[in-house]
Amino acid sequence: MKSNNSTSYNFVKSKLKTNKYWAKKALVSIFNNQTTEEKTNNTSVEKNGLGFNKYDSRILCPMTKIALSKRKFSEKQFQILFDRLPKYTNQFISLVDQKWLDTCISNEKEKIN
Repeated sequence: MKSNNSTSYNFVKSKLKTNKYWAKKALVSIFNNQTTEEKTNNTSVEKNGLGFNKYDSRILCPMTKIALSKRKFSEKQFQILFDRLPKYTNQFISLVDQKWLDTCISNEKEKIN
């Protein structure tokens, strides 16, 4: 079953607000959209609509490096992700495999029924 845009958006945004797995997946995916300079300097230089904005880069780039090193996040760090990542919902949706996303949405609907 293929999901429509608003279904995908609402589903993903909800996950980014509450789910640790989804938050970490989005964090790393969006970080990978940063330029090399932005990743290195924990900043946002390019106005290209990719990666984190200049305010979030200072916090989310170092957090991504923690995630990539396989260290664990504290509950406070997850709360930061839950607060900041939902604004990147559309960017994250554009980065993930649509079939994977459709499967996730379908599986969630099956749990409810």
